Amino acid sequence: MVRHARSFFLVLAVLVVQLLAARPVAGSCPLIVFDETTPGTVYVGYYTFGALAKSTDNGQTWKLLEHTFYTLGDIVIDPQNSSTLYAATGEGVRKSRGGGQTWAPSGLAGSDIGALAIDPRTPSTLFAWASRGGQDYSRGAVYKTVDGGAQWTKVNDGLPTKGVRVIRFSRDNSDVLYAGTTSGVFKTTDGGKRWRRTSAGIKGNLIANLVVDARNPDTLYVTASGKSDSGVFKSSDGGQTWTSISAGLPRSELEMLAHDPSRAGVVYAGTRGGGLYRTTDAGLSWSRVALPNPYPCNVAVSPHDPQVMIAKTNGDDHQGYFSLVYRTVDGGTRWEVLRQGLPSVSSIAGAMGARDDAAVDAQPF
Repeated sequence: MVRHARSFFLVLAVLVVQLLAARPVAGSCPLIVFDETTPGTVYVGYYTFGALAKSTDNGQTWKLLEHTFYTLGDIVIDPQNSSTLYAATGEGVRKSRGGGQTWAPSGLAGSDIGALAIDPRTPSTLFAWASRGGQDYSRGAVYKTVDGGAQWTKVNDGLPTKGVRVIRFSRDNSDVLYAGTTSGVFKTTDGGKRWRRTSAGIKGNLIANLVVDARNPDTLYVTASGKSDSGVFKSSDGGQTWTSISAGLPRSELEMLAHDPSRAGVVYAGTRGGGLYRTTDAGLSWSRVALPNPYPCNVAVSPHDPQVMIAKTNGDDHQGYFSLVYRTVDGGTRWEVLRQGLPSVSSIAGAMGARDDAAVDAQPF
């Protein structure tokens, strides 16, 4: 009976992974995080299967590190010690002191961590959105730790109780943070004690992405969507007012927003079916980047070399496009597909099978 159950879950895992590889699925787009202190080091994580891969040569080769997370929403790296990482998982916050090789619980156990941010000046301080059952559908709260995850305190005054999707620190003031939610943009100026809504000028309440400009901490960019449309908006005054900078972008639904961490005013916007676009003048104009797949769902720019970027695309089997990871080393003129060492259908399914085996073996019968 147990053996049959294991075989069933393994076959089901393979079928699910194959389906996700061909079709875009909400939450399935991998995270991509460059190490800001160690040139060449970059991580790719897979939400649905909890897999994490690491490269030390700007993505040319990869090593699969971790399969034990049930879900993996994000990782943040200690800017003063790149061997220390924190992971937002479906089982709380996890912490690694060995560059992702091993992990241990680090608070908010049993919660789904939907957003995670680390203070770039005091990395023992982190903020996390924790909910029970998903960031968009269950009630939750923002929590703060000042001791590297040993203890967490709720700092949710003024924030909505649902749908905090992203948290960002100001680049020059640890007391200033921004939260993108399903109810707009919120800001705190006292380290999370009190939050206030600051969305004047934004059309649409659902904030899917929020980035702070590389050189100007008062310049912010968000993607926002409403009932009928979506757009990119910019603030030059720390979120007090916002203006649309969507002129020049296709009408396709916006999937992602990323910034160049070493160059002010350089931002990337990805659209569903419309391709990847870049602005080098803070949104005054946009030009299309020659990514082969027009369904980008995540892009990251190396903080050490802006010519190096890694992109993840979703698939659309009806249009002949597939879910792949790409790399460019010339600023987006030419792209190559990355495969060596990245999770495959068999490796992820095998890990899921092992994970289910452990769960079955733990049962008292």
